[in-house]
Amino acid sequence: MRRFIVQADDDLIRRVKKRAAERGVSVARVVRDALEEALGRRPSGPTFIGMGDSRGRGPSASEIDDRYVAEPYASEPPDRA
Repeated sequence: MRRFIVQADDDLIRRVKKRAAERGVSVARVVRDALEEALGRRPSGPTFIGMGDSRGRGPSASEIDDRYVAEPYASEPPDRA
């Protein structure tokens, strides 16, 4: 990545810093995202294909995963005497 300077008024700088704090990211990340949005994103590889119901009607993907991870450990192991 290369660095460049952008001049902006105080209000815009305040809003960018606020957005960065809300998202927990850097000001540079907010500016890059805004530029990509304004100019159109370039393809960066495969897009995420979600699993589960994204409309909140069923369990989330992490809840489904937790069940499958927990099942093998749900019972005590057999005695190996």
